[in-house]
Amino acid sequence: MNLDPGQGRKIVTLANRILDLAESNLGRALLGDHALDLTQVVPARLEANHPSLENWIRQGFPSRLARVAELAEAEGLPLGIPLESVFAVPD
Repeated sequence: MNLDPGQGRKIVTLANRILDLAESNLGRALLGDHALDLTQVVPARLEANHPSLENWIRQGFPSRLARVAELAEAEGLPLGIPLESVFAVPD
């Protein structure tokens, strides 16, 4: 996703803010009330073209996702629902 190697740190910061929100009470409320899984906002394919991003992809991202999954599971909330299906317009 990231094209400019200099953007690595900014991408890590943005993704961590998204995951902070996903872990919060508001994030879990969005998941429970509207099936809005904020973890789906973080791009699935990131290029490790910056040291900050490489380390985060290898260690930080998996541990943050595991934490969000743990919180969701404790409340019986499903993760992994694609955003397209949440915002799909009924036929």
